[in-house]
Order: sequence, then C-alpha cells, then structure tokens
Amino acid sequence: MRARRSLLFRYCVIAICASVVANACSVEPRPVPPVGRLAPQQYCPGDNVRASFDFLAGEICSAPSGMTCGDFVPTVRITSAPEAFPPAALRGYIDGITFMPTTDRVAVTFDTDRETVLIPTARGFISRPNLAPHTLAATRIDGTVDTVLTHGGVCAGRGPLNTPASVPSLPRVPLHMNLVRVCNINGVAVVITLLGSGIDTYPVELTPGQCIAPGDPLLPIAANRARTIEIRPLTPAPGTMCTPTGPNTPPLPLRTQVSMACR
Repeated sequence: MRARRSLLFRYCVIAICASVVANACSVEPRPVPPVGRLAPQQYCPGDNVRASFDFLAGEICSAPSGMTCGDFVPTVRITSAPEAFPPAALRGYIDGITFMPTTDRVAVTFDTDRETVLIPTARGFISRPNLAPHTLAATRIDGTVDTVLTHGGVCAGRGPLNTPASVPSLPRVPLHMNLVRVCNINGVAVVITLLGSGIDTYPVELTPGQCIAPGDPLLPIAANRARTIEIRPLTPAPGTMCTPTGPNTPPLPLRTQVSMACR
C-alpha cells in the first residue's frame, strides 16, 4: 500500500510540474537527518515528553500560483510502545504531540505516508527523499546521571585558561534535573566556580578526588541550578607558557564529573 501511494504521489508531482510555467519547476533533493525528534531523551517521573517532526528545517513554504502549501504537506503517523498516547496521524510540515510517560522506557515511531516530501519554495521545489519509518526511545531516570565535563586548555592573550563547560540540559536531560554533586577528577587541586541564574558566584577549592554537593556551606545558595562550571588549577601547570605573540604552550585539559538527579 505504501509503494502504491508513493507511485501515485510521483505521478501527481509530474502533473504539478507540468502545470507550472515551462522550465520553472525544479526539484532539489535536500536530505535531512531522521525527521522525528523526541525531547527530552531522558525524563523524570511526571515530566512531559514532546514527539515532533520538522520537514522544513528552516525553509519557508511558498506555493506556486493557484496552489497552496496544503497541497504538498505529508501525513505523519506517530505511535508509541508501550502505548503512552493514542496513535496520532498529523498532517503538516511541522507538528508534534506532547505526552507524559508512565513507564521506564517508551519508543516512539514516526511513519510518513510517502517516501519523498516536496516543499515548494520561492526558488523551486525542495525534496526530502528516502523517508522510512523511524523509531526513537526515551528513558526514565532513576537515581543519578553522571557526566564527565572536559575543560580544554587554551591561551587567552597573556594568560592560560581552561574553558568553561556546560552542565547537561535539554534535550539531553529533562528540565527538572539538577546538580547533586560536583567532583574534581584531576590529579591536581583546582578552583571551580558554578554559574547559573540566581546563583551567587564565588570560587571553591577542591583537592584531587574531592566532591562537593549543593547545600554544602562552601557552595552558594541555589548551586543545584548551576548550568556552567568554570575551573582553573590552584597553581599553574609546569611548562605552561602563554604570550601575545607565541609560541604558546597552553595548559593541559582539566575534567570535572557532575552528578544530576530528578528534583
């Protein structure tokens, strides 16, 4: 049935192009990553998850005279296993469904009603070819999620610097995930600073292997909402040299491990 619909769609495309001014109809293939998107990919109990698709990918639909964008939009069937929402058939270039999973894991399948989606634009038709059913999965978070952040070493003008690193956020982890621990996993003592909305920023020294948790008197209030971590070694690494003109020997990378949990 899918092959028959695809063949019929090709015939329709030929007829459409034939109706446009001669030589004005061109189809530009524009492959895109799998059209479905599931965010967040990990969720806390009670969180909403969004299953969505976007064929436009920044393009603007502009139908030829006498036609509308609605003449070309596909229908995407979205299903889940185990069933987290009733199967939905959504017609459009961009759409989606929001649901609240109640199981440890949910798999969502996106199935487009054609193998190629056409998008009319001001410069001609763009196609999204080779479409096939695509499944994405999201999992519920139990306990903590540990992530190692790398702070690369660079020379910034006259001084050595280890770059800030971002704490995992949407769509990788849900909105309600917060920091519960930050650890120095380097072989040297470091000074870290937690940055984020509503956080008083000040540096904290950590010895090798030492961890610190929000609520510790050494950390600022609301440190659990930190989204960026700055770091520097307590003492400059031997051999580091940074000058305005070079040659430079930047500092070695440093690493922190952050643990996050649903709160």
